[in-house]
Amino acid sequence: MAKDTHVDILTVLSEAPVLSRCQRQDIARLLPHVEERRIASNGTLFKSTQPANTTYLICSGTLALVFQGNEVDHLASGWVGEEASLDMRTYLADAIAVTPLTVIAIPSEVLLSTIPDTPVIISELSSSLIKHYAKSPQKIAVDSPEKQKKKPVPLMRPVGWLAALLVAPIVYYYGSTTGYDSRAVDFLAVFSITTIMWIFRLLPEFIPAIFLVLASVILGVVPTKTALSGFVSGSFFMAMSVFAIGAVLVRSGLTYRIALWLLKRSPESQIGYQTSMLLLGISLTPLLPSANARVTLTLPLLRDIIQSVRYKPGERPATGLAAASFAGAAIFSPLFMTSKSINFAVYGLFPAQVQYQFSWGYWTMAAAVAGLVLLLFHFSLSWLLFHNHDRPSLDSERLQSQLSIMGPISRDEWIALGALGLFLLGVLTTSLHQIPPPWIGMSVFFILLALGLLTNTNVRRDINWPFLLLLAGMISIVQTMNYLGLDNVVAHKLEWLGVYMRESIYQFLLLASLTIFMIRLIVPNNATIILVCSIFLPIAATQGVNAWVIAFLVLVISDGWFMSYQSTYYLAFRDGAEEGGEGLYDKRRMLIYNALMNLGRVAAIMASVPYWQGMHLL
Repeated sequence: MAKDTHVDILTVLSEAPVLSRCQRQDIARLLPHVEERRIASNGTLFKSTQPANTTYLICSGTLALVFQGNEVDHLASGWVGEEASLDMRTYLADAIAVTPLTVIAIPSEVLLSTIPDTPVIISELSSSLIKHYAKSPQKIAVDSPEKQKKKPVPLMRPVGWLAALLVAPIVYYYGSTTGYDSRAVDFLAVFSITTIMWIFRLLPEFIPAIFLVLASVILGVVPTKTALSGFVSGSFFMAMSVFAIGAVLVRSGLTYRIALWLLKRSPESQIGYQTSMLLLGISLTPLLPSANARVTLTLPLLRDIIQSVRYKPGERPATGLAAASFAGAAIFSPLFMTSKSINFAVYGLFPAQVQYQFSWGYWTMAAAVAGLVLLLFHFSLSWLLFHNHDRPSLDSERLQSQLSIMGPISRDEWIALGALGLFLLGVLTTSLHQIPPPWIGMSVFFILLALGLLTNTNVRRDINWPFLLLLAGMISIVQTMNYLGLDNVVAHKLEWLGVYMRESIYQFLLLASLTIFMIRLIVPNNATIILVCSIFLPIAATQGVNAWVIAFLVLVISDGWFMSYQSTYYLAFRDGAEEGGEGLYDKRRMLIYNALMNLGRVAAIMASVPYWQGMHLL
């Protein structure tokens, strides 16, 4: 398409009803998905029996809407084909070109997902559609949005509810024979119901967590302060502030500008874009001590790149890009001491000499072989699961037009960039000013509110409150387990693994990995880390094994998961990728990728043994 055609399209989009009120980054997001269509006189743009999936803007020429043989409207500008964006199955009338016609075709799903104020555009398009037929003497039978067929109830759902009803009596029966404290038995009974809800996905993940917290308070299992500890924890406020910073980065257009910059400089291939997203996530890992935060910040960038290169959501290339984004932000966390707050907790369990030995740089150096193995597994699995022969459809001229639309960096973008920089700087200098990272994040959150970059609507819509409720619930569950002494009970059951640490390090690492995977089916990640480390670190000291090796094993393996409920940051990634309707990636392939990456985690540990022996850590 010629450059001057781009200018015409930009002019029409910028001056169109509804779109004229959009910010420039919204128009830039639309540009890769629109196309110009020319219809000769008496030609048909669409028919009433045709499935409605595209909305049109008239650039030039005139068009007649013909309903049952009668002309109901005559148009020379504005919208037509609004039915597509109003979720109607077919168009109501035939659209016939009276004179040579030029229109801009906009896929309805792109239009609705790109414009932030979706209710406004739906209202405007509804009014436009009504005006077309207002003068028609005939009664228009407007088809309602396609009725959702009632989905059959999956067989596993009633099985799950039955299991949830039966598991508590079983726990009470066996609990009464073990001599456990009655409060611990109450908690285990409710926890077993909660776990069944998570495994069978009977309800959204945050609801079972709230159920467990509520039951703990009502049954008097622990003091209310302990049961609700997650809602006043630093992690809760850290996640909230990161969601807010991420929302400002998106709304200001900064993430889209970065996406365009990456696209312009990345090799134009699937592996090129995947590598860029992977390296971006890895570069954020030592700077931002929360996998949830990194996932949240990179998601908007992922969405923008998928749209810009015209990957079809759910297809292999889009799923491969999503896997690269997720892996970069989450899977490489154990390689850096500052990547997660739990890493600092584990560091605090080390003997003094090990703490002195493992500085930030030495930690990463000791993890280098494991990191290389994880990289090798990632690229191999990406090629096997996601690669095809499709090439990204990136129009370099259009990309330049998008950058031109964006113009120079705006005030909001500078503020968003400053907020991110202030947050990262504050986190990196925590040892100097002694302000915990969550309160640095909340301070930045307050600044953004005070400057007006976040409104009441933004706070309600752009912060993932269901995820925050889940996170708070999970933290409360861990604190409740610790209060009841259940962590010590589990620790006692696993002492037998220490024998293998002395006799065969490879067997120990394999058995420990399998054990951690089993524990993670029912115990949250952080609880598993503290629990297993508290068991094996003292044993390691007596067997000549460096405490860091055991801690690193636990961090790598416990970070693995098989079902989505096991990983809060994957839930944040999945939910964020589903915002606005259709998901960005194929969930089944993503879960297969993750399951195979768990093998990569074990392989990374095993491959590191000779390297660790050379460093005298074993």
